[in-house]
Amino acid sequence: MTVNIFAGRILGPFEFGRYSMILAIAQFFGIPMLLGVDTALARFVAVHHSDVSRKVSYISSSLWIVFCSTSVVFGISFLFFNILLRITGADTRLLLTAMLFTVLLSYKAIADGFIRGLEEFRFQTMVRIVESFIVLFGFSIFAYHSFVTYDSVVFASSIGAGFTIMSYLYIY
Repeated sequence: MTVNIFAGRILGPFEFGRYSMILAIAQFFGIPMLLGVDTALARFVAVHHSDVSRKVSYISSSLWIVFCSTSVVFGISFLFFNILLRITGADTRLLLTAMLFTVLLSYKAIADGFIRGLEEFRFQTMVRIVESFIVLFGFSIFAYHSFVTYDSVVFASSIGAGFTIMSYLYIY
C-alpha cells in the first residue's frame, strides 16, 4: 500500500492510471488463470501436513493446472486481442504487460497458498515485509534516475514477486 501511495505521488495521474489499469486487467485475467487452485492448495496441504509425497503431488498438480489454464487464457486472449484492446482502451504494450504480470502474480498466489497450507504465517509475513521494501527500493531507484512510468512500478513489483516466489521455493 505504501508503494501505491508513493507511486501515485511520483507517477502523476496519467501514469498511475495506466498502472492501475494493469492491476485491474491482471485481477481480471487472474481469476480464470488461478481457478481457486491457490485456496484449494492451502486447504489440502494443511489437511495432509505430515505427508510429504502428497504435498509434492498437490504442488505439482497445482502448477500444472495453472500452467494449462494460463495457456488457455493466453490463447483465447490472443484470438480476441483486438477486441480486448477496444474494450479496455489500452494500447498493445500495456495489455501485454498486464497479461505477463498476471502470470507472475498467479504463480505467486500458488506459492502463497502453499505457505499458508504449511501454516508458516510468520515466515510469510517476514517475506512479505521484505518484498514491500524491495518494491519500494526498486521503484525509488527508478524515480531517482527519472524513469517514472508505469513500467517502473510493474518492474519493481515483479522483482518483489520473484523474490517472494524464490524465498518460498528456497526454504521449502
